[in-house]
Amino acid sequence: MTKCGPTSYLCGVWADGSNFFDTTMKFYGTLFLFICWTLFPACSLDYRDVAGDWKAVAFYENGQTVQTPLDSVGLLLTPGGRYRFQSIGYYREAGRYRCSLRYLFLEDTTTSPTQERMVQVLHVSSDTLKLKMGQAGKEQGLFLVPKAQGE
Repeated sequence: MTKCGPTSYLCGVWADGSNFFDTTMKFYGTLFLFICWTLFPACSLDYRDVAGDWKAVAFYENGQTVQTPLDSVGLLLTPGGRYRFQSIGYYREAGRYRCSLRYLFLEDTTTSPTQERMVQVLHVSSDTLKLKMGQAGKEQGLFLVPKAQGE
């Protein structure tokens, strides 16, 4: 067995005889768990974060603003996990929704069989909700504000 000298960390053993790699891995493992525990909950949504009566103010498709009347487009999200969406014209859907990480999963119960859509929440604050979705291979974005503010 070779005895390591003053640069014992190169051999994987500290001067006191403890294993360098075990000590280092315990430190980085603990650090990794701490970072996950503190940062990842901040990255996931809660029903309270998105709940509100939202009105569309901007619509984007493939990065370009789409000039379309948005006065009738709205999204109601309740803290209890229910939603109602109305779009241009007479299109409406409603049902249950759930939050997972930075996504909303909307289950339209007005159709049979029910359909589930997934939208990504790009940003949410008390005065803004920005959603990213896709339709027919096109990337779409919908920016919403609280209904009282948007009217």
